[in-house]
Amino acid sequence: MTVFGPRHSFVIRHSSLFSDGVTRAAVAWHLSSGMANSLRTLALIASIAIAAASCSAEGSPQDGSSTLPSDELTTTSLRTDAGGASSDPSTTSPETSTSTPTMAGPFVAEGTPLFKDGSADWNDAFIVPGPVVEHDEVYYMFYTGHTFEGAGVDRGHVGYLTSPDGTDWAFGDEEPLFDGADLDWGEGAVYPSSAMVLDDGTWALWFTTTLTQFSTRGRSIGRATAPGPDGPWVIDPDPVLTGGGEGTWYERGVMHASVVRTGTEWRMYFDGYRQDVDSEADRAISFATSTDGVTWELYDDPATGGIYDGSDPVLFPGESGAWDAARVAMPSVVATEDGYVMTYQSSWRLPTPGFLTDFGYATSDDGISWERGVQNPLLGNDGELGFITYGTASLVEDQVMLYFDGASAITSPSSTIYRLYAPVGSF
Repeated sequence: MTVFGPRHSFVIRHSSLFSDGVTRAAVAWHLSSGMANSLRTLALIASIAIAAASCSAEGSPQDGSSTLPSDELTTTSLRTDAGGASSDPSTTSPETSTSTPTMAGPFVAEGTPLFKDGSADWNDAFIVPGPVVEHDEVYYMFYTGHTFEGAGVDRGHVGYLTSPDGTDWAFGDEEPLFDGADLDWGEGAVYPSSAMVLDDGTWALWFTTTLTQFSTRGRSIGRATAPGPDGPWVIDPDPVLTGGGEGTWYERGVMHASVVRTGTEWRMYFDGYRQDVDSEADRAISFATSTDGVTWELYDDPATGGIYDGSDPVLFPGESGAWDAARVAMPSVVATEDGYVMTYQSSWRLPTPGFLTDFGYATSDDGISWERGVQNPLLGNDGELGFITYGTASLVEDQVMLYFDGASAITSPSSTIYRLYAPVGSF
């Protein structure tokens, strides 16, 4: 075991997320209020049923389960659009999806949860963490908070937390910063994925619009700006990037912008897809470049054509049997003195009803050619977390820090925030 500060952590070597006396079920959120949460659980199930109806045309229903100790509430995940797991019955899970990593790597998993939901009337049910930005020796984490609304879950609102060190977090303003209710080009929820303080002091936040709450199939990428973290936040009238339409590799949508600035060049990494079902393995990661952070040009390899005419991915799904063979998504890119580090996310359908989600990383000298990490997948998630929405990595002090939400299943009436981290110089 490796101990980091006041919290117990360990270098990931096993297929379970935690070991040495910390049970696997510690990953899942432990219900603490018993029957008091039953009404919320029923409300969430109703909300997911509504979401399932709205997504049925996309052929993306999924359900999964998580095994908990007998004194825990064991539920079945009804998540309808999580990672796009295929409804194709011929789809099977990767052979190595639950195998034990054979080599140790730089990332460390922290066994102690960081925090849960907030106490305001708009963030008291679920927190989906987003990007972290440092300003005046304070770290700001932007997130989307959800609450229960009638028989379902609301569309969510964007807020922020603050921390002196990236470990101890406090919720910021009691009022949300903004949401996507008034967007002409947004349909459901908004989830921030990248943040930056510009040279003139303006705060910029890039976010994804999704069709439904908790969906991991993005539609468009937008940007909001403000004079400071408390706002007022103004959303650009037009999206930064949308799906490319018929005949492109990112036909139906784009998601999870990760904006990196090196000198005078800006890069925005993102993922896109055509169908996003396991059997197609068509969800990939690419980037666009800019000289001002406003107008973007897609990366294009002139040697390719067809659906890659005008834009090319730089990271494709893994080989058959790999943990990330079904899709690669949710890129977060950090620029270091030695090159680039990317964390990303993948999910896959199990042979029995259900799906799993895990994280990986890749490194690159130029941000175009990427080499997958030897430690992948980072969690070795084999059911402890039946519900992961997103993970977003940021540079916190000298660490590449990946924050993500997790719960035993979608029917859990709350989620918990965890993190993985690795020293910048360890790649």
